[in-house]
Amino acid sequence: MRRARAEAAAHLLASTSLPMAAIAARCGFGTAEALRQAFVDLYGIPPSRYRSTQATALPSSFGTDT
Repeated sequence: MRRARAEAAAHLLASTSLPMAAIAARCGFGTAEALRQAFVDLYGIPPSRYRSTQATALPSSFGTDT
């Protein structure tokens, strides 16, 4: 369950500019800190770093079909 919520958060981090607190609330984490801790536990990086790496990756894959 925690992994599914973190995956949903990862999708929102990569595809929206919603604040961490809003993403945490939408994905079932009580607080942005709870989201951060789960993200670090599961992926080894904080959500803010994940978002910044995804933002730099988006232009190269934008518009491609998978």
